[in-house]
Amino acid sequence: AASGTSRERILMDAGWRFHLGDFQVTAAGTPVMKWRWKVDERGDLDSARMAAEGLDTSGPDWKDMTTGDDLFAGAKVFVWVRTSLPQITGGSPSLHFESIDDEATIYLNGQKLMTHEGWDDAFDLPLGSAWRPAGPNVLVMQIGNSGGGPGGVRGPALLQTTSTGPVPADSAPSPSFKDRAWRKVDLPHDF
Repeated sequence: AASGTSRERILMDAGWRFHLGDFQVTAAGTPVMKWRWKVDERGDLDSARMAAEGLDTSGPDWKDMTTGDDLFAGAKVFVWVRTSLPQITGGSPSLHFESIDDEATIYLNGQKLMTHEGWDDAFDLPLGSAWRPAGPNVLVMQIGNSGGGPGGVRGPALLQTTSTGPVPADSAPSPSFKDRAWRKVDLPHDF
């Protein structure tokens, strides 16, 4: 070596720890419980009116909904789903969805945040500048059922705050996590 230091050879494929199975991790947060919904065959053509904050949802076309309800009964239509989010403090607010079936366009306080495609995958949605710390915060989703079958907000929806703090010592990504019970392997490894 030109600088006078000796080279060190490190094997990056030896001494790994292996754990077979899932970690039992459940998302934390404040559950979003009270929802109202209605069928709307016009889809995007009604987005400005349906995503507006002051829309009256007390009429007979709007129905109560809980997470897991099938809103489509096999029909290939659009539904609009609305709720007022609970107040939370600290950190940057986000929503965690376990499953929305099928496609969803999501608005907060009349501002379009994202369009999500897929029917059985969890995702997180930062609420960013659309969130009002003093409230109210009205969440609106247009959900489409392109494949027929059941659909809607199929899994839990949780209002969360993000934390930039340290990784907890009892979680696997922490350097101080106790992995002695895990099997030692050399890579490549086929469990």
